[in-house]
Parts: sequence; C-alpha cells; structure tokens
Amino acid sequence: MPHLGSAVSALGPVWLACAACAAEPAAPLAPVLASQTLHIDRAVPSRPALDLLFVVDSSPAIAPRSAAVAARIAALVTALDRSPGGLPDLHAGVVTGDPADDGVLRALPDGARFVRSAPRLDGSRDQSIDGALGDALGALATSGGADAGATPQQPLAMAARALGQPANAGFVRDAAALAIVVISAGDDGSPGAVDGYAGALAEARPDATQLMIAAWAGGAANGPACAAVATPRLDQLLARFPDRSSATPLCDAGADATDTATPALIEQTDQVALGAPCVEVALADRDPARDGTQAECAVTLATPDDAVVIPACDAGRRAPCWAVTPYPSACMAAHHERFDVVHDGLALPSATRVIADCIAE
Repeated sequence: MPHLGSAVSALGPVWLACAACAAEPAAPLAPVLASQTLHIDRAVPSRPALDLLFVVDSSPAIAPRSAAVAARIAALVTALDRSPGGLPDLHAGVVTGDPADDGVLRALPDGARFVRSAPRLDGSRDQSIDGALGDALGALATSGGADAGATPQQPLAMAARALGQPANAGFVRDAAALAIVVISAGDDGSPGAVDGYAGALAEARPDATQLMIAAWAGGAANGPACAAVATPRLDQLLARFPDRSSATPLCDAGADATDTATPALIEQTDQVALGAPCVEVALADRDPARDGTQAECAVTLATPDDAVVIPACDAGRRAPCWAVTPYPSACMAAHHERFDVVHDGLALPSATRVIADCIAE
C-alpha cells in the first residue's frame, strides 16, 4: 500500500487507509441542460474529521524523553498538514496516565480542554490557538515537568475515562474518526483485564474503520537515559485491533524523533474528483487554440454557512480550483472529459458542495 514517506510510515499502513474509506463514492454527475448551460450540484468528497487523543506518561520515568516526545507530536501534526489531503477538521487533546487526573484533558493557557482546527473554504483555518499547532500540543504533553504523576501509570483506564469524562464535553464527535496515541515509558498499570479496556474503546466507535490506536512505548535501549522496557499489556491492547493499531519504540536507538512514530492518519490523492465525474455534454471551448476544452464555468464551493467562488486551474492559480480534464478511459460521452475540483493538498469542510454552471455547445 502506498505511503507518504519515512516521516509518516512508522505506525503502519492501516493509518494510511483508515479515513480514506469514510467518503462514500459519489454517483455519476447528473447534468441538467437548460439554455445551453450545464448545471452541476454535487457533494465534494472529503476526509472525515479527526479526534486525536494523546495519553501521556506523567511519571518521572518519562522525563528524560520529554523533548523527544514533544518533537514526535509536532512531527505528527506536520506530517498530517503536509499530506496530500491536508490537515483534517481536527480536535486534539492531551490526558495523562495518572488516575489522579481522572481522564480530564489538560487545560490550555486559555482554559480550553482541547485544540480545535477546522478548514475554511478559502484555504485558511478556523483555529482555537495562535501559533504552530504541533508545538502547542507538544508543550501541553510535556507540561508540568513530567515528574508529578503516579506510578504505575494507567493509560488504558485513563484513555477510556477521557472519552466519557463530562469535563471533556465537545472533544469527541460522533461523526469523526478517533485516534488514540499512548506515550509511555513503561507498561500499563490499569486495574483489571486488558480486554475490558479494549471493549470500552471499541464501543466509542462502532464503525471499526474509524478507530485507530497507537503506542509509543518500551523498545530498545538508547543510552542511560532510556532503558528497554517490556510492555505486554499495551501489546495485548494493540493485538485486539489488528489492522487498526501500530507500535513504535519510545526508545529507538539511532532514531530521529522527527522521523519516527509519525503516522499518516489519512491518505488521499492530490486531485480529488467528484465520484464518476464524466461530463455528458460537449462544453463550449473559449480558446480552441489550446489543448483540451477551455470551458467557461461559474463555480462555487458552498457549505451551509459559507460560500466562495473558485477559479479555473490556470497557471499560477492556487487550490481549490476547478478543471475540465480528459478522461478517455472512463468517460465515453462528448469529449471524454470529467469535471474536477482540485484540492491539491487542501482540506475542505466536510459538508462542502460544488455548484457549477458551464456554457455548453
């Protein structure tokens, strides 16, 4: 299965595919021809929203690795942002494995319990914090000096608790994919059997494709600051979610923290077409001297709350833009063309529709 390179491969191919399956295939375009105008009104496929929960070790054992943990979290967010589909509509929060914290998400400086970042139609983002998202989450995960938490840590119990904790209201969304990343210097010390916690996490997402679990824990020794530790309970949890889980050593000899443990949560193609987007009528060509059909279209991207006019994908135009392109292998009618909305690495809001009117021959 293709992946996004070394910086986004360490947590396994399942993370590459999980959210791509959330968008249902669109039906072929149903053009409406009136007064020589082709009218299109279709949903634009988009990746699902993502709720990203970091469960961090707050015991003294994690302190020597705090800088590496912060760097890994920042690298994960950067990889998501640079992936072909762009950063999704994201909720991200941090909870500790200390039972004294009762699964309550760590508070940001403004008192908010989680970071929110959502794409806008114009390519900007509606974000709840200023500055780099990855840096803010890395700092949040390592705040407090990582030296006050109880031993043993209970990451499994606190992950399950966090999902139902009233203080975390609004963090988990019904329609979002859920990714849980456990970061631990040692094994889980939660009371009871691992299967009980696995069941609780599975109930959080009845659609199995929308739940992912990863562990950055244990692993090979990397000098006196980081001894090798076995993690049988965490291993057992991951084994309960085959094809939806992955493990990366926290202490990985010779590994660069920015190049490891950075999952590609979602993979999409650079150019997202509208299902089977064949244009069933011949469009007027405003510049026959150029290759292909230079269509004349008025195109809008719209959500229930916003709308923007997007340009044709001419040279120098930034995404999102639209294009009428040859597609002879699947489009038999007219000039064997399809109508595409080109994301080019830009995430779009989940309820986006494209509304287009093109002049036909």
